[in-house]
Amino acid sequence: FRSFPIVALILLLAAPAGAQERYFGYYDHAISSPSERSHLLEHRSYANVASNVRWWVESDWWIAEAAGLKVILPWPSEFFDGDQYFPGIDYDHALPWGRWMWYGNPGDTAVEWYYAVLRHRDQIVAFGLADERDCNYGTTFPNWTYASCAAMARKLEANASTIKAIFRFHGWDVPVWVNYTSAFAAYFQSPNPSAYGVSIPQSVDWVSFDAYTPFERCYGSLSCPQLLAGLEQHLRADQRLVLIPRAFSGPYLGYHPSELQVAQTGVQYYQYMQSHPRVIGMFPFAEFTIPGVGWYGASSIPVIHETFRWIGQQL
Repeated sequence: FRSFPIVALILLLAAPAGAQERYFGYYDHAISSPSERSHLLEHRSYANVASNVRWWVESDWWIAEAAGLKVILPWPSEFFDGDQYFPGIDYDHALPWGRWMWYGNPGDTAVEWYYAVLRHRDQIVAFGLADERDCNYGTTFPNWTYASCAAMARKLEANASTIKAIFRFHGWDVPVWVNYTSAFAAYFQSPNPSAYGVSIPQSVDWVSFDAYTPFERCYGSLSCPQLLAGLEQHLRADQRLVLIPRAFSGPYLGYHPSELQVAQTGVQYYQYMQSHPRVIGMFPFAEFTIPGVGWYGASSIPVIHETFRWIGQQL
């Protein structure tokens, strides 16, 4: 390492990695990420998962395999949003197999998606069910209502149980992951979050929230460990936590840390992970620069990129 700040951070990483298998890779999305995936080959030395494989592009699967990366596959929005745009579809019983796919090759339907998943089942480590859905149909934060929170909880459960049902038919109990916001996670400080219509779907295996504010002030006066502890008290013993630390430089909700502060926050997440065996994975956001919002991803900032590379190697 040529940079003194990087060396100083690495020296802080004294806790030994746990024996439990952990997953590490940059948080991404197959639809919004760059059009080619050759950068995944660079991940082979410090990551073991990728989350930006496009199900309809065979070369994406090949590149991930060549890099030794398992895949977190997004649950298609065509299925999740289906009953919003096509009333009457019952996710508890069947998928609309004739549904055309918004993202894919011309003429692709849910059948093509289904067989693509089965062809590559040995590469898939989990389905990413939803990102920041919270209570956000009909109302937006901070005006969430009991009804909107309860409705989204039912929708998440219906989709998660569908994933379980269609693949258990093939003897495959694939994990399902849902990500929330820190504002939503704050509800779990309550001993009875269901009083607000809030709950964790029973068919979900991994749970996370994203918070790009200081580790000590994840949401208001609540620290990230406090939010995680609140979630944990409402999880079953077999459900796991995922961490999504900030890996970009730029302003967010009035907070604009230095590049070194961003890297230091990554170290705090790593140290937390070492003492909490329930945490199954860490997926920093983001690897690339986010256009239009002034967020510069880890790939363009050496102190952030090298810190997360080291963390990934340990995990």
